[in-house]
Amino acid sequence: MSADTALRLGRYLDTTPQFWLGLRTDFDVDVVSDQLGDRLDRKVRTPTGRP
Repeated sequence: MSADTALRLGRYLDTTPQFWLGLRTDFDVDVVSDQLGDRLDRKVRTPTGRP
């Protein structure tokens, strides 16, 4: 979603553009998380002592 679209939705629906951009960001993170699946756990190691 572009900033322009977020501004327009915000004005039309009396919300903030940040609300719409936040929803889009949350969606993008969920999609990529689903795509990566367990590969992320195998490729990225946490520092020693952290779960």
